[in-house]
Amino acid sequence: MAELIYQADCYITDFEARVTRVEGNKLFLDRTAFHPTSGGVANDTGFIESSSGRWNVIDVIEEGDVAHLLDSKPDLSVGDIVRGHIDWDRRYRLMRLHTADHILSAILYEERGALVTGGHIDPEYAKSDFNLERGEREVFEEA
Repeated sequence: MAELIYQADCYITDFEARVTRVEGNKLFLDRTAFHPTSGGVANDTGFIESSSGRWNVIDVIEEGDVAHLLDSKPDLSVGDIVRGHIDWDRRYRLMRLHTADHILSAILYEERGALVTGGHIDPEYAKSDFNLERGEREVFEEA
């Protein structure tokens, strides 16, 4: 199981890790700062590089361990050392939207007793669903 560096330091943008497994274009590391898609929040992107090349991280998924989906099959072997680089602009935007979503959710819960029933946070937008009895527009116009 990979060490999840982002849980201890969400501001980290670069890290070093050791390859633990390669399955096609999926790369598994002993530690990672790439946050996977989770709880409706989109994954980090960026790139991973070594002396043998550079690969864009196009998706990060948790499937028992964190899999970094790369834009092509990496020329890497178990034990190789790589450097990961997080797309900071994307990460920071996701962090801000996630925080804003929690603030909005807290206000709607406090004012209306509304609970979050779903949502999605992407770098371009955030959407939350609430269990409101009246139309959302009315609630926001009254606030």
